[in-house]
Amino acid sequence: MPRERVARFGEYVEIVDRLLSHEETSFQGRFYQVDAAALRPRPVQSPRPPIMIAAMGAVMLGHAARHADIWNSISFAKTFEAQIDETRQRVATIDARCAAIGRDPATLRRSYLMLDPTARSSGGMIKYYESEETCRRMVEQVIALGISEVAFYYPMLDEQVPMFERIARYVLPALRAAHG
Repeated sequence: MPRERVARFGEYVEIVDRLLSHEETSFQGRFYQVDAAALRPRPVQSPRPPIMIAAMGAVMLGHAARHADIWNSISFAKTFEAQIDETRQRVATIDARCAAIGRDPATLRRSYLMLDPTARSSGGMIKYYESEETCRRMVEQVIALGISEVAFYYPMLDEQVPMFERIARYVLPALRAAHG
């Protein structure tokens, strides 16, 4: 069933991409068929609104390479170091998928959702909110992978909210200034 869901998604996103990009489109796939379909009203953004695809597996990374303007990734590995290694492998895979279809990998924006898999078992304490320096160091490692957009979970614990606010006020602007 998961393979079928991924295959269905591939057809679905192709249809959505075509509907957003063309006045009219037809598609004959294994799961979906559309004939002279049109989207009304047309999108205001040109050539179309950006498509973001969250992808981790090889086939989904291929769909992202073909159709996404923004690729979003997350890792559920147990340590941050393992998350970075896993994401590094995904970056290499999506770059190869882009190259295989003639797409410059640099044209694909990349985003990453920071996850602390130990937060629930540690009573809600999110590691990247330990200190400004911890957060900066972790985000720097993500940026080094070619990721330009980083998302964070909101703190689970009230006592981490002030650090969250300091990171938003000081760390993230400094990272933006340093990395563009």
